[in-house]
Amino acid sequence: MPVETTEKPKTEAEIACDRAQVNLTLLDSGKTLQRDKDGDGTPEDLTPEEITSEKDLAQRQVTAYCTPVPEA
Repeated sequence: MPVETTEKPKTEAEIACDRAQVNLTLLDSGKTLQRDKDGDGTPEDLTPEEITSEKDLAQRQVTAYCTPVPEA
């Protein structure tokens, strides 16, 4: 017999918040990060400047999507 859950599906904002938090954690990890920057199918390492820029974007996304909305 399946167990019913009362958990409601995540909203688009909640999904975006989760994704932004994961991205920020990864960007803060200090690991070498790669992306296919030129579309040739081979990932290239992100430069420190690109990582900084991506971290800034991820932080802005966390701020935008993860800030609690006051109840009306």
